[in-house]
Amino acid sequence: MILLVAAAVFATGVKSFRIGSGSMEPTIPVGSLVIATPAPDVKVGDVILFPGNHGTLTVHRYIGDADDGSVQTQGDANATPDIHEHPLQKSEVMGKVVMQMTLLSPSVWMSIRGLVIALMIIVIIACCIMWPKSDGEDLSKNPKVEDHALTH
Repeated sequence: MILLVAAAVFATGVKSFRIGSGSMEPTIPVGSLVIATPAPDVKVGDVILFPGNHGTLTVHRYIGDADDGSVQTQGDANATPDIHEHPLQKSEVMGKVVMQMTLLSPSVWMSIRGLVIALMIIVIIACCIMWPKSDGEDLSKNPKVEDHALTH
């Protein structure tokens, strides 16, 4: 069943990945997982996936068309529209973001990291203290097994 779902997702071109920058905050926080589906007809206001500068994938909002017909984009947290290495054509848009799941953002992780590490140390110490050392018998008093050489 899982293989069928995976095959269906692969065949439909659905893409998922984690957001690594804050350019779409607060709409999509850093660390969020986004799902993008192929979208042949994107509209102004859609959050889209496209090839960014330097071979990266970028998720930004489609804000309109330039005079030459190319797509203009901008991150929600950015003050100015994106500058593309070459004009971004609608045919290059790889998908439209249809869902996002905010997991544990880096800022939240950084604020609770010390607490998590302290709890892990406490659990390890508690396990070491409470772990039984043996079945109740003193292993130091066990008789030694002696090697018996075969003599002829």
